[in-house]
Amino acid sequence: MFYIKPNSNCAGLSLTSLETLLGGEWESEPCWSGQPILRTGEDLVPRQIVGWSSLFGGSAINVRAYRRLDRLQIALLGGDWGIRILANEDDGDDWLDPFMGQFQGHLPPGWGVPLLTIEDFSDILDEELREELHD
Repeated sequence: MFYIKPNSNCAGLSLTSLETLLGGEWESEPCWSGQPILRTGEDLVPRQIVGWSSLFGGSAINVRAYRRLDRLQIALLGGDWGIRILANEDDGDDWLDPFMGQFQGHLPPGWGVPLLTIEDFSDILDEELREELHD
């Protein structure tokens, strides 16, 4: 079970589980923890993914990867404020958060979401995470 408090990074989620949100069977413990590089967005540009925590008014932490047992899929969960997809320097003004609809100057450039799911493992550019998924 997890809970994402509504915050300036993302809209949040009430107390729920991966099974309730996404269906299927999921591992109960994370298979990996870190800050991976993934191809994200419609442009599939590599960007760093971090968990976002309420600590110190908002700070980056590791994400946890959970494996789905009944098909190839992983879910990335961050902190109590969700996940932050960090913008690259060359993203320009495209980093304005499309989900929140406004500029949040206290957040690093990027986009906030409660969680991420990945079905196309070729979008994972972090070699350590890719190796973990093949075990």
